[in-house]
Amino acid sequence: MCCRYYFDPELDEYIAGKYELPVDAVGTGVKRDIHPSDKSLVILRKEGKTACESMKWGMTSPKGSLVINARRESLFEKNMFRENIISKRCVIPASGFYEWDRHKNRYSFYTDGPLFMAGLYTDYTFPSFAVITTDANLSIADVHDRMPFILSEEEIEPWINDVKSIEAILSKLQPELKRYAPVRQSSLLDEL
Repeated sequence: MCCRYYFDPELDEYIAGKYELPVDAVGTGVKRDIHPSDKSLVILRKEGKTACESMKWGMTSPKGSLVINARRESLFEKNMFRENIISKRCVIPASGFYEWDRHKNRYSFYTDGPLFMAGLYTDYTFPSFAVITTDANLSIADVHDRMPFILSEEEIEPWINDVKSIEAILSKLQPELKRYAPVRQSSLLDEL
């Protein structure tokens, strides 16, 4: 599961340079956390070209709830995702993401460069997206059983542009990630 991720100023500069955008159009130039229902930058295919657009994180389900993640294993089965996985795939750039263990300790997962999370989007009522998740690999499994599906930079273009590459990309192993371990927060009860 992915329920919060973050941008660093270096990612703002990278995305601005890569997609020929002004840095202030990409972000604020300061580290910021992205929460469900926040607007965030996604990379997608628009008018036949790779583009960046700001969208709300969380697609509205038919029952009206906010869906922030889509399980890789059910993308082609669930009505909510079936059409989008074929025609509305996107990439969510991030500097890293957070997961919490069962003791509510927060861990930050990251690599040496930008992370590119696979996603899908809708523009039915308003532009919004969901992050695709998969089973956690060994670098995350002791903290959480799910993780965002991470794309390499080379997979961005095939992911958003080539429907024939979807299954091959979704079947690949996930990269090992680095982690920043939390400092355990003490409470008054610890001293009793």
